[in-house]
Amino acid sequence: MKPSLLNKLICPQCATPLLISASQENAAEIRKGLLNCLKAGHIYKIENGIPGLVFGLDEESQKEQDVCEKDSQVRVARPELSREWLLGLPGTYVQQLTSSAEAYNNGDIECIFNQMISTFPLPQGQHLLDIGANVCWSTRVFAKIGYEATALDFVTAPLRGLESADVYMQADGIFFERVQANMEKLPFKNESYDLIFSISTIHHSGNLEKLFLEMHRILKTGGKAIIADSTIGWLIRNSQEKHIEEMHHHGLNDHAYRYRDFMQAIKKAGFKIQLLFPQSTIRKYSLLRVFPDFLRLWLLPALHVVRGLGFVAILTKETR
Repeated sequence: MKPSLLNKLICPQCATPLLISASQENAAEIRKGLLNCLKAGHIYKIENGIPGLVFGLDEESQKEQDVCEKDSQVRVARPELSREWLLGLPGTYVQQLTSSAEAYNNGDIECIFNQMISTFPLPQGQHLLDIGANVCWSTRVFAKIGYEATALDFVTAPLRGLESADVYMQADGIFFERVQANMEKLPFKNESYDLIFSISTIHHSGNLEKLFLEMHRILKTGGKAIIADSTIGWLIRNSQEKHIEEMHHHGLNDHAYRYRDFMQAIKKAGFKIQLLFPQSTIRKYSLLRVFPDFLRLWLLPALHVVRGLGFVAILTKETR
C-alpha cells in the first residue's frame, strides 16, 4: 500500500484514523508494516503490500476464508493455473476450473462485465472500489483504463485472493491498492470513493441491509455503485437451494436471495436504482432478443420472481 491510502482508511473497530509504520518498502509501495489505531490502539498488519483490516466476520465467512486459503494451496500446485492463467482472466475461468457450477457461473462474467463497464464515467480522477475482487482481474482492467482503483476481498492467498495482484502489476506496469476486509464492515472514511464495482459477490453477504448501507456511506454524493448478482425464483427454487446447501457443505458462504430482498435492501440504504437487463440472459434465451429493451425491463421483476435471474443495477447516491 502507498502512504496516501491512509487518507481513506479508518479502524474497522472504532472508525478512527490510523498511523502507519513501515518495515519493508520498494519503489512502488510499503510491502510490510503496521497500522495503528489512534483511539484504542488496535494494530493491523501490512503483508505483501496488503493491509489486513478484517473485522467482524461471522462464523460462515470464517469457514469460507479457511476453505479459500486451502484451495489456494491446491491451485498453486496445479501447473495449468499459472501466471498465464491469471493474465487470461476472466476467459480462462471456464477453461481451467474443475467445478462445473463455478465454470458455468463465470462463463457469463465476461459478458456481464463488458455491459457493466460500458456504463462507467470517464476515469479522470475517479476513485473506484472493487468489492469481492477475488484475484483482482477486474481491478486490473480498471487500473489499466486509468481509475484510481482499490481491490477489496477477505482472502489474500495466491491464485485465490489479493496477492494475485502482484502478477498483474508486474506484467502491466500498473498499480492499484489491495485491502483485506469484511465487505459488511468497510474500513474507509465516509464519502471516500466515486465508484463501487461488484460482480457475483453480494450473495456471499449474510446481511444485505448492512452491506448496502456501508456502500452508501463510503460513496461520495452523486457516486455510483455498479453491481451484478443473481436471484432465486420459485420455479427452480428447490434446485437453487440444493446448490446453496452443497456450497455450504463445501464451506462456501453462498445465500439464496429473492429479487425483492435485494431491492428492499438497496432502497432502504437510500440509493436510486436503475436496472439493466443482463446481456448474458439475452444471449442464453434468444426469444428475448425480439423484445425492445423497455419491454424486457418491464418483464424483469416477474422473471426474477418466477425463474430467478442475474441482474445488473446502477445505484446512485443522490444529492441531499
